[in-house]
Amino acid sequence: HRGRLDSDKGVTSQTKEKDSEHFRKWRCFATRAGLEIFLTNERPERKIQILSAFAFEIRANRFGKKALDQLRGDTVETTLDNVSKTFIANGFRSPQLGENGKKALLLKRQFKKYKDEDPPTKRQPALPVRVFFFIVGLICLNDRDLAIQDLIVLAYFYMMRSCEYCET
Repeated sequence: HRGRLDSDKGVTSQTKEKDSEHFRKWRCFATRAGLEIFLTNERPERKIQILSAFAFEIRANRFGKKALDQLRGDTVETTLDNVSKTFIANGFRSPQLGENGKKALLLKRQFKKYKDEDPPTKRQPALPVRVFFFIVGLICLNDRDLAIQDLIVLAYFYMMRSCEYCET
C-alpha cells in the first residue's frame, strides 16, 4: 500500500543495507541453531535467551567480514535493534521485549557489560587555534581567496560548537 511505500522512502539505502546485513547474520544464526527465523513458536523468555546467544556471537564477530576479535558493544546493540526492526516490519513483536513491554533486563545488562569492557574511543587530534589565526591573517588577493577564507572561518565556528575538532 501507499503508506508502506512512503515509509520505505523515509529510509536511506545505506540504512536498508545495514538492516539487511544484520538480518542476514540473524538468519545465518537461526538456521545454524535450527530455529524458525521469526521465532513464532518460542515463549518471550526463550526469545530473549536466544537473542542473548546471538548477541554473544555478534560480539565475537562470528559473522563478520573484517578480521576483528570482537565487535564493540554499541555495534552488538545496534545489530539486535535492527533485527528487531525487521521482526516488527514483518508484523511480529520485537523479540527483545519482556513481558512488561520493555527491553529485557538480561539484554540491557549484557549490552552494558560489553560497553564497559570496550576500550575508549580513539579521538582524532584537534587542530590548534593558531592554524585558523594563520589562515585569517593571510592576505587575500581576490574574491575567490576571500570566499575560501570566510568558509574556513565559518567551518571553524561550527567545529568549535561541537568542541570536538579544535583545542583552545
